[in-house]
Amino acid sequence: MSEDEDIIIISDLHLAVSRDKGLFQSDKELAGFLRWVYEETCHCLLILNGDALDFLAERPAKAILDARESASRADSIIRSHPEIFDALKYLANSPDHQMLIVGGNHDPELIFPQVQQEIADRLKGDCSHQPVRWIVSGEAILLRVGVVNVLIEHGDQYDDWNYIDHESLRRLVSLNTRGIADRGVYKPPPGSEMVIKRFNLIRDRFPWIERLQPLNRKTLSLISELIMPQLEKKERGVLWRAVREFARMGGRAANNAVLRRLKPEAEFWAGEDEQQQLFIEWWAEVENEDVWREAEPNFDKMIARLRKASARDGFFEIEERDGSFKPVSRLIEMGNDLVIHGHTHGAKAYRVGQGLYLNSGTWGQLMRLPESEASDEEWIEFVTSLARGEADSFSRPTFIRVTAQEQVTRARLCEWKDGTPQEMSVWRLGQDERKWNQEG
Repeated sequence: MSEDEDIIIISDLHLAVSRDKGLFQSDKELAGFLRWVYEETCHCLLILNGDALDFLAERPAKAILDARESASRADSIIRSHPEIFDALKYLANSPDHQMLIVGGNHDPELIFPQVQQEIADRLKGDCSHQPVRWIVSGEAILLRVGVVNVLIEHGDQYDDWNYIDHESLRRLVSLNTRGIADRGVYKPPPGSEMVIKRFNLIRDRFPWIERLQPLNRKTLSLISELIMPQLEKKERGVLWRAVREFARMGGRAANNAVLRRLKPEAEFWAGEDEQQQLFIEWWAEVENEDVWREAEPNFDKMIARLRKASARDGFFEIEERDGSFKPVSRLIEMGNDLVIHGHTHGAKAYRVGQGLYLNSGTWGQLMRLPESEASDEEWIEFVTSLARGEADSFSRPTFIRVTAQEQVTRARLCEWKDGTPQEMSVWRLGQDERKWNQEG
């Protein structure tokens, strides 16, 4: 376990080949933030905690999962965002900074040495040390920041819909280095298959799909009822089968390797969260309806269901518990004082027992439902605009900073706003304190 005094964590950037459209549209803001890290911090570790690059976006038919193709894709992404990689290059070559890149479920291709080399070559400068350290095989990062034990991971490990099978992926890489093509060694998770084979085919008509990522129950209910009636019969069948598969899985199941090995009783880790319960209720209502075959979506029923979802949607409330609560509570019980995730795109900061959970959110575009009590006119305008392929979106670029000073460790959830960091939630844990206390 390494010891650090200042760490900054960002995640879910989703840098893709396309620029100024899609999920990531914050080149200027992110470059400015990285310059701030370079100029205003010292002896700081910057962690890109998963999904920094998006290898799934705009892929028409299949996951890449080939070293040469993946490296070419990485090069295209790098070329599309030059100011960001210029800023990263300053940090990578600074004697006062270190950089660590973690793989996520949208960029498992980072495991290929050729992809790492593409990125390292772009960041290479005059420094004597390696510009980047890589955590790309599903490991968690364990750090000591002052008096606090910190565990950092992307977070897809507890989400069977998006969980990367790293053991199979390592076998794929081993074969690939010998020129042997994948022969079913590795299978992407169903969430990745959904994006590649279903969503990418209708992205141009319904670009707001990306803004509802990551895939959850609310996303599927909107997609199913709004989009399916407008698809051709064959396309509709493909999407319907994917939704049915998701429903049968329950969205967050208890059978992945991380859950089994952390605790034999997997149910101890994976409990139903509010979003899962909402999806179960929605599925029970629509499974036998004819919404999949109707020429037009039934807005009245849809709005009634969405009002219910909006009333119980705590996604944007940073202290509202989410589906990570149960896994995080077990990690806290194992001796970790602070657990940090990304993956969900929902920035969070709440106490878990004696410990603390932070989620770094996303730098991608977000979209939210109207308030449950909003007028019928507002709801009708919202769903009809989605049906037309339109939607208002916004960004809330968030990051986490953990610092240690004089036997006190502070953990901050911040938003990058108007070129400066704005504190959203600040917590402290001193050497003689038994639990985290919120400041301000």
